[in-house]
Amino acid sequence: MSIARDDQVWLQDGNHVIIVSEDDVAFRVHLATIAHRSDIFRDLFALPRSDTSHDMVEGCPAIRLQDSSTNLRHLLLVLSTTTPMTSSDVSRSPLDSLVRLGHKYAVHDVLSDALGRLKKYLSNSR
Repeated sequence: MSIARDDQVWLQDGNHVIIVSEDDVAFRVHLATIAHRSDIFRDLFALPRSDTSHDMVEGCPAIRLQDSSTNLRHLLLVLSTTTPMTSSDVSRSPLDSLVRLGHKYAVHDVLSDALGRLKKYLSNSR
């Protein structure tokens, strides 16, 4: 697997999993943090390691997803950081990504927040 590390989401400490986007960008994240926020990710991480969807990258289990690196970066930054986003942090493009992947991966708090912000963004742009 030929991949490139993401510059923004590549954590060095803790128990990790590598998430690889459809365009071969790798994100190194804390397994427990991501699994705690999403039942879908928790179930993906729990799949047996003999399954062909699991590879190893730099000694960590890797899971390939059918999402763009841009969309995954937006979601994983929210899930991996402890600093809350402010309304000035988010433009429409990241909000679209957060709504799409928040729904897809059942990250309910991210989905709810992104939908609220998107509604405000759209009402302010009129």
